[in-house]
Amino acid sequence: MILFVLLSALSTLLSSLETHILQSDFSLSVQEQGQTPLTTPGKVTMQGESFIGQSRGYEVAYDGVTFYLYDPDADELMLSQPRKETLMESNPLLFVKYMQEVCTVRETTAKDGTIIVTMVPKGVPMETAHVILKIKKDMPSFVEIKESKRTTTLRLKNPHYISTAPAFKISKPGVYINDLR
Repeated sequence: MILFVLLSALSTLLSSLETHILQSDFSLSVQEQGQTPLTTPGKVTMQGESFIGQSRGYEVAYDGVTFYLYDPDADELMLSQPRKETLMESNPLLFVKYMQEVCTVRETTAKDGTIIVTMVPKGVPMETAHVILKIKKDMPSFVEIKESKRTTTLRLKNPHYISTAPAFKISKPGVYINDLR
């Protein structure tokens, strides 16, 4: 007997992110209610829950156990064992993965072929009102997280898969190490 399983675009994307190494430039905008958005560019490489990225001179990484944060102003590398919330704040795609479990998920296809995934929390009062994810040519291209007083928007620029994973660690010889593990 042959069993056919139809996966949603979201499930397919999240499955791909577990086994493939995604790399992309990005812009991240955070807009507090009634304020002008603060937008910063950066770069990220991720696979599963592991990631390494940089933005505004800061570097962050997570290797599956340790969270690394390099602050160039203090010349300090902080090491910690992160809470799930810290990881989701550092990587909106991890937040999407979590939200799929507690949300009603709807997928629609735009005229240009982009799949728009809308997630709305199921009957449980949450800070997050909705999450919108756009998938273009099997790659994430846009994530919007709308909260009651803040909107966070991630735009991925030229996302692509690479063949060799980085260490997902940060090493800065000679800097102050603040080890909170």
